[in-house]
Amino acid sequence: LAQGAAVLTVVTGALGVSYLGKSVNLSVDGKADEVHAFGSTVGDILESEDITLGSHDSVVPSVGSQVKDGDTITVRYGRKLVVTIDGVQKEFWTTATTVDAALRDLGLHAEGAVLSASRSQALGRQGLSLTMTTPKAVNLVVGGQTYARTTTAPKVADLLKDENVTIGDKDRVNPGVDTPITAGLSIVVNRVEVKQATRTEAIAFSSTETTDDSLYTDQKKVVTKGVAGEKTITLEQTLVDGALESERVTGEAVTKEPVAQVVAKGTKARPAPT
Repeated sequence: LAQGAAVLTVVTGALGVSYLGKSVNLSVDGKADEVHAFGSTVGDILESEDITLGSHDSVVPSVGSQVKDGDTITVRYGRKLVVTIDGVQKEFWTTATTVDAALRDLGLHAEGAVLSASRSQALGRQGLSLTMTTPKAVNLVVGGQTYARTTTAPKVADLLKDENVTIGDKDRVNPGVDTPITAGLSIVVNRVEVKQATRTEAIAFSSTETTDDSLYTDQKKVVTKGVAGEKTITLEQTLVDGALESERVTGEAVTKEPVAQVVAKGTKARPAPT
């Protein structure tokens, strides 16, 4: 009896160890290991491996699922991804381990978008903040010529740089170079030129009157013919895209003095008719 009891105790203990001990494949963020642990559920295995799950973490099968030898448990930790898309900040949680995989999972894998981080960059448990600029169709008008462009430039200044458009000191850019690029935006660059010019204008002559006693009172005679003078006017002209916008007089000089016209008026009375 004593021997039988001892044998039964050994068999029962062996069966208990066999029931509780499990060899499972545990994959944590893509890194797989074979672990041996005691327990009957996924939660028991995770607890034995000191794995605590947060609200954004995932485990397959679920924590309460029963496990058996050879099962695979997959754990993925959640990462906080802050993405500023065209100036608008959004927050996401993902279990992906690379930037590219996270963007695909979140539906943010915009074709042609420019990122501040490499798509192949690893996404650690600490999370990541990045910016995304999506392609936008815009109109660029330079010196009166219109160009349709698709760009990922964040601001007007960046677009002008990409298009090799240099801005002179007097050129005008509308909207300003710090304006964010939005779909359908029209950027107008006016080429402004300020130059000096001259023109000649006539100076009207004056007229004076004198008397002549050899002429009757109803008679007049031009003694000295008037001659118009001339002056040269200096101008500052502002041309926008080649067209004159405004001009300002900066000086003038008389190059020919006018000659006044002298007219003689008669003073002699006509004789009475016979």
